[in-house]
Amino acid sequence: MPFGASFQDVVNAMGDPDDVEALHDCESYPKGRRTLTYGDVSLTIGAEIGVFGMGVRRSSEPLLLWDQEINDLSAQAFAAFLLSRGARSETAPLTSYGATDVYSADYGIFAYFADDRISEIEITIPSSCPTER
Repeated sequence: MPFGASFQDVVNAMGDPDDVEALHDCESYPKGRRTLTYGDVSLTIGAEIGVFGMGVRRSSEPLLLWDQEINDLSAQAFAAFLLSRGARSETAPLTSYGATDVYSADYGIFAYFADDRISEIEITIPSSCPTER
């Protein structure tokens, strides 16, 4: 699904979503946000800009980013991988639950890790969301 696709474009291409969640408006985010869920895939859409975020949860299928499988990368290795592609990133501290996040404002990438293995990745249009979370 291309960035900028409208809600109707998404439904025409993918059918009715399994779930639609309306998100509260925030000053620095696109207005009228909704998250559309299709199995392990989610699309975040804004009323005026269309699709601006796409996410996928880890499953048995390989997750590929720039043609490299990223399923088995640790948070530190993922941050190094982003740096090798020219993107700075921030890594949140490891929680007591074994979770951490890696975020790159340069590429609009959010990667969520559990037990130092990627559990979900979301890619957004970099200018569509604030750089501080």
